[in-house]
Amino acid sequence: MGTNDLSTDYFSIPLMLIKQYSKGGDKKSFNPWNLDLLTKCGRRFKLIFSLEDAYNFTQFWEILEQLVPPTSLNAHFAFAFHANYPDLERKYKGWQVYDIDREFDRQGLRFYSQEDIIEKTESDIHYKKIKNYIPGENTKICDTYPPEVIIPSLLKKEELIKGSKFRSKNRFPALVYYYKLDDTHAVTLWRSSQCKSGLYQNRSPEDELYIRLIGNVKSRDMPNDSTINVHIYDARPYLNAVAQKVNGKGYENINYYKNAEIFFLQIDNIHVVRDNYKKVVEACEW
Repeated sequence: MGTNDLSTDYFSIPLMLIKQYSKGGDKKSFNPWNLDLLTKCGRRFKLIFSLEDAYNFTQFWEILEQLVPPTSLNAHFAFAFHANYPDLERKYKGWQVYDIDREFDRQGLRFYSQEDIIEKTESDIHYKKIKNYIPGENTKICDTYPPEVIIPSLLKKEELIKGSKFRSKNRFPALVYYYKLDDTHAVTLWRSSQCKSGLYQNRSPEDELYIRLIGNVKSRDMPNDSTINVHIYDARPYLNAVAQKVNGKGYENINYYKNAEIFFLQIDNIHVVRDNYKKVVEACEW
């Protein structure tokens, strides 16, 4: 843009990255065909068109008015691309890209299905893959989780179902990452929602057992009180977590989760983060 030799001097800006655009030409100058672009990441570009490029400037301006912002949902890139290349989606089947068996095999985790566990002793089993549904009912344990999840094998499914009710939207801890340190030790990453401790410090023996098993997948027994093998990272500021108790939610009381330690990451909610981001962008504009 703004050059006669596009093969050696050009750049691309995704349309959805453009926040604002305006005509930047000075009416008193001999070259009114300037264009100011401000992107959502805070960068500002000034495109200068020569007198010979006046027609190109007009055409480019009309395209911006038509496409920024998109006038309809179907005008967004994902939908427009699909309309022009429908066979690609059928060929690659993006919804099937994630395969839980292949992904955790890549991470080096060996887990077992419920059928496999019947044939093995408890000492051989650390993790198992289960269906995310309640037996006898046509409902999921957690509506926002995938059809299959991995949990400690020593946790019974009825304990999982009961313990999930202690978590917001039933989002019980689910294994998302596994890193093997050696033959006997591994580091794991689990995700879950906040617990429903509330103002009265409600408890869930099943949830406490779950956290204990995350720290020690080989035994259901209570470990020594001084053994901290689970770190709970709560993204919220501490005061926000405390305030949630009024709504019947909250955070884990480590007096009950003996093997855990909790850390608050002091990240504000999405509205505050978005407002702060806007301020950073405005500070970077010139």
